[in-house]
Amino acid sequence: MLVCLAALYPALAGGAGAHAAAMLEDLDGTRPGAYLKLAHALLLAREGQALAVAADIVAWEDDHDPGRLDAPGVGDTVKAGHVLAEGALGVLPA
Repeated sequence: MLVCLAALYPALAGGAGAHAAAMLEDLDGTRPGAYLKLAHALLLAREGQALAVAADIVAWEDDHDPGRLDAPGVGDTVKAGHVLAEGALGVLPA
């Protein structure tokens, strides 16, 4: 959860990018790994990669609205960040 928060505020993230990178291999191919990959791309300010990962997530995650990725006038970082935030909130108990 902290890596997700850091990804939404990368200027304040400190060493979160290295921490995320260390966990990526262990979580590769899993749902948490997909969100971690998205967070890592956002931490490194890789907008194109972040949007591509977000699109992959939206393709298999029923809780996301794919139309949000095509929202006019919204930057790729915001679009990807929205997918990340929704995913993070989705794991919290109701």
